[in-house]
Amino acid sequence: MSEANFKQEYQHGFFDVTILRFVIIYGHRKCNSSAVESLFNDVKTKDVIEVGALKTGGCFVHAFDIIEGIIKAIGKPY
Repeated sequence: MSEANFKQEYQHGFFDVTILRFVIIYGHRKCNSSAVESLFNDVKTKDVIEVGALKTGGCFVHAFDIIEGIIKAIGKPY
């Protein structure tokens, strides 16, 4: 709904809009509990890896790449 509102405001000339949609982000953090970190940990510590629903898998993007994308989206030099 928010995206639709922003698009409508843009179409009426109120302000420029950039919408960023993030996929699954991975990278260093205090608690490595996301899906990709959990999978990496399993590969490192287990002999057999079980993966859940393969059909619902998503894209993984490193946090540094997300940061770079945000900076470029707002037009700042990186």
